[in-house]
Amino acid sequence: MGVLHLALALIVAAGAPIRERPNFGLKTLHQSGEPGLLLTPKLLKREPRYEALKGLSRFDEHTLFGKGPHPDDVLQGTLGDCYFLATVSSLARANPDLIKGLFARNDDGTLALDSAGRVQAMFYREDDYGDFVRDLAPITTKIPVDRKGRPIFARVADQKLWVVALEKAFAVWNDKFYGTSQRLEIEPSRYERWRTGWDRIDGGHAWRVMEALTGIWASHHTIEATRESAFVTYTRIQRALAEGRLVDASSVSMRALKLHERVQSARATRLLRNNGSLRIANDLITGGHAYSVFGAYERHGQRYVLLRNPFGERHRKSPESEGATFELPLEKFTLLFNWLDVSGQLNHSTPPSAGEGQGGGN
Repeated sequence: MGVLHLALALIVAAGAPIRERPNFGLKTLHQSGEPGLLLTPKLLKREPRYEALKGLSRFDEHTLFGKGPHPDDVLQGTLGDCYFLATVSSLARANPDLIKGLFARNDDGTLALDSAGRVQAMFYREDDYGDFVRDLAPITTKIPVDRKGRPIFARVADQKLWVVALEKAFAVWNDKFYGTSQRLEIEPSRYERWRTGWDRIDGGHAWRVMEALTGIWASHHTIEATRESAFVTYTRIQRALAEGRLVDASSVSMRALKLHERVQSARATRLLRNNGSLRIANDLITGGHAYSVFGAYERHGQRYVLLRNPFGERHRKSPESEGATFELPLEKFTLLFNWLDVSGQLNHSTPPSAGEGQGGGN
């Protein structure tokens, strides 16, 4: 550790304020007129650079949405923001019009651009009084791409760019507003407070994204590998989806397996750990990963949960023909997954205009 880093560490340990933001070994890409969007060393190995998508100078309705948002437009890349993209996919399935409403609009319904001609995405943040206020995150068409010009984060599906644009806007918004009146059960470490931009959204919780996208309180529930928990979980999913809520589920992580020995508590089913994957019989699941929940139903006396993987495939080792959406028997679902996030009941019938109810935007 250098003398400067040692001095910073001693200042942080003493609780003294720091005026400048240390980079902790992270590097900054070309700014492109936007907040500092930092990347982890792992991502920097791909030699990314900012490049305008498809040579566009600005986003418009057609390039963003094509024939309309669809849950299968969501394809995760190398960034660990499955919690964000799974929620976005759930919202696209529950109410595609609300996806369009996440981009600021003029009174006539057209996209509202800022003074620099940038599209503005909208997110909700809890203020000091416990109310949600709406912020605007303006973005250009430039995103990090690899040496071959391919986006290194969310991928483009069916020529529609709304997912890529929304992911970047989420990074910009987090960079500007991280740490402001968030519902954190534990105080983040001082190092965490310095994480910004892309690095800031590399890992997170679906319920927070639900609140950021809808401005409505969300809930977080534990899934236990017991018969009683299976019934409660199944009923909760059915009721939530019937009410038009968003539902995401997070699979058990390798760390949780080692700490809590979930395998030992499972009923006679074997759960195998293999390179970050979870397997029961022929069902292979990515560990520590967020999935969209699209349904819970019964067929021939067996209950199932319908899931979608934001990676765009069931698993990296699964045949391409299986697709991203698949069902799991309820018993296997409650063994493989340990968290369920449920949004509030969606009640935004029409998107607000750019000047309506704004709070602390760019």
